[in-house]
Amino acid sequence: MSYKIDNLIDKYFEFPIIIDLVTVIIFYFVYNEFSLFDFELIDKSNQINIIPNIIAADVSLAGFILAALTIIVTFKSNIQSKGMNDATNALELIFSSKHYSNIVQVFKKSLVELIICFIFLFFSWLSTDNLSIVTINKINLSGIAITVFSISRSLFVLFKIMDMEKYKSSNK
Repeated sequence: MSYKIDNLIDKYFEFPIIIDLVTVIIFYFVYNEFSLFDFELIDKSNQINIIPNIIAADVSLAGFILAALTIIVTFKSNIQSKGMNDATNALELIFSSKHYSNIVQVFKKSLVELIICFIFLFFSWLSTDNLSIVTINKINLSGIAITVFSISRSLFVLFKIMDMEKYKSSNK
């Protein structure tokens, strides 16, 4: 079972932007066809006021991911490449392995996804006069979902890296 979950996570990390967008589209289809509950939308001006807050969150979180990526790249440059038997801890091992590029790719894709979300939300915000309250609500929910998916993916990898620090080499 664990292998299947790991394989599923690997596939998700391989195509995160596409999978996130498809997930949002599926959510809208299910919501439109099989509404589980009805809720009253807040007025249009309040819906419009939510968009800049999501944009600000996206920009802040993109800065967080960029800082984490910078730290990882800096840490990598300070570690000599070591073989499996020469590494003194798990971090040295992972930064000397093929997984380093996978880690960097996860952060880069999250950063790109947040930038795409920011651009989409910004242009949506500029054209809110032409959009209905339902459309603005969907834009808000999409922005929130994409932001949550992106930052969750980055935090998942970051916490996995931090968890590896507790493993020390047994040959030293």
